[in-house]
Amino acid sequence: MVLTGCWPGKDLGFGSERGTTPLKDIGFSTIGLIVCGVLWTAGCGGPRTFVHPDVDLSYYEQIGVLPFKNLTNDRLAGEKVVNALITELLVEEEYHVVEPGQLRRMAREILDGPIDSGGEWKLEKIQELGKAAGLQGVITGTVREYEMIRIGQNQYPLVTVDVELIDMETGQVVWMISHTEKGGPNLPVISVGETYTLGELTQEVCEKIVDRIGH
Repeated sequence: MVLTGCWPGKDLGFGSERGTTPLKDIGFSTIGLIVCGVLWTAGCGGPRTFVHPDVDLSYYEQIGVLPFKNLTNDRLAGEKVVNALITELLVEEEYHVVEPGQLRRMAREILDGPIDSGGEWKLEKIQELGKAAGLQGVITGTVREYEMIRIGQNQYPLVTVDVELIDMETGQVVWMISHTEKGGPNLPVISVGETYTLGELTQEVCEKIVDRIGH
């Protein structure tokens, strides 16, 4: 089994040829903003990813996504992340995702415990559901952070999500990703490439997850 945690870092773009300002002309407050911005960007860890070494990912064409467990104060966080993830899976066109409403109706009949807010379902029950729906794999997950946090005078979004794909035949975890992403400008001070809303950041996180696990 291989565990990796290497998501490409973001180029902050310092030292560009245009608009170069001598250090002696920059005020201490501006330097402080730059330092905070660099620290902010450095704190955005890339996805930590596990992929089972003996699995052919191209086998998993028909999959379903169950409601995610929500550990945040936003009661709709799980639903928002699931919707964004399904959108990215459909855009990628590498998986056929069963209609969420259909899967939930079947889940209410088969799974024990709450459905819409996620739950601690037994693995054999998830396998039973997946086989009944004709799926090769089922995605489950947990939303750990989904909030706006204050950095200096501004507020930025923060999202942490754990996602895994479970094989319906064996019950093994095919792949697993844990990803934390913070919003804000990619280039400090001048607000280049900024992400200021939870909706935008959620879509970015889900896009990176799907890109990371492409066939």
